[in-house]
Amino acid sequence: FETQIGVQPGKQETIAGKGDLVEITGAYADGTEFIQKHAFRDGKPWSYKVPTHTDPEPPKVINLAVDSRDKAEARFTLTITEEDGKKRTLPPMVIGPESKISLGEFEAKEIRVAAVYETGKNVNAGTFRPSTNEQVYLIPEQPKAPDGNEPPETVVDAIDDEPATGFTVTGMLTYRDNYENRDKQEMIVNGPDGRVIYVAGDQRNLIDGGVLISVCPLGGIVYMPNSGNYYLYPRGQGFEMRALLNAERPEQLAMAIEEWSRQN
Repeated sequence: FETQIGVQPGKQETIAGKGDLVEITGAYADGTEFIQKHAFRDGKPWSYKVPTHTDPEPPKVINLAVDSRDKAEARFTLTITEEDGKKRTLPPMVIGPESKISLGEFEAKEIRVAAVYETGKNVNAGTFRPSTNEQVYLIPEQPKAPDGNEPPETVVDAIDDEPATGFTVTGMLTYRDNYENRDKQEMIVNGPDGRVIYVAGDQRNLIDGGVLISVCPLGGIVYMPNSGNYYLYPRGQGFEMRALLNAERPEQLAMAIEEWSRQN
């Protein structure tokens, strides 16, 4: 059988059941996991002590990439804010059509990226702060100019799928994929039938039609392609408790999550 418990610091929980093997899968508040197996060959009670854990140091670098979906070249500029508050702007750089370039790591307090399409139209700027994962500034394809002979398009607000019932977020997972040479993130979910489901990336059938874009100690961040909304799926709660974040772009998510955390 499988059971889920929450253990408070300094407290002890007792679990009884039949069987000769127990596997403990746990996670600290920051998402770090620990796993322990024990065989009951002697039939005696067994006491397990959760290992002492120290929160990792906050990230100090910004690992940045630029991804252009436009069909023409674009120019972008980085404005770097140092830890002492001083700012410096790097010379403009060019990115080819429909390409992605990694800029590497920067030890900085903040980086602001501004881009311009080949037509001269500005792209929405993005602001990035230190993180453990690579962050991507996206240059979307420039919308085509409307034809004056075409009738105006009727815009209908998209509605997000209703949250699925019986699914609970139980953990977050971040690991290094040595084959693809990049970090990956997954959201661990308990299904209504007791199955443990690992949700990663674009698996819309698993998370209400959304795409898992990142995880944090509070839960998983899911983007809804139909509406453009961002949701936080809180750790330890069911999908129906998802929270709509006050963000329209990825660079606004950190502030939106902090705002939600203060209110909850």
